[in-house]
Amino acid sequence: MTVAVAYETERLVVRDWTEEPADLARVFEIYSLEEVSRWLGASSGLPLTDPARATAVVRRWHERLIRQRS
Repeated sequence: MTVAVAYETERLVVRDWTEEPADLARVFEIYSLEEVSRWLGASSGLPLTDPARATAVVRRWHERLIRQRS
């Protein structure tokens, strides 16, 4: 998978999430916190309680991006 860089500066790179283990672990860490997930567009199924669900979340984001870009 090619990672799309949305914005880059000397000290910061904003990019799409990937299905790499480090990204999935971070998605789970962020979205498993109820006080965080409610401010990040939380929908049903959030906060996450199962690390394997992070993959589904990332895939849903990718599908949405594909629809928006086409």
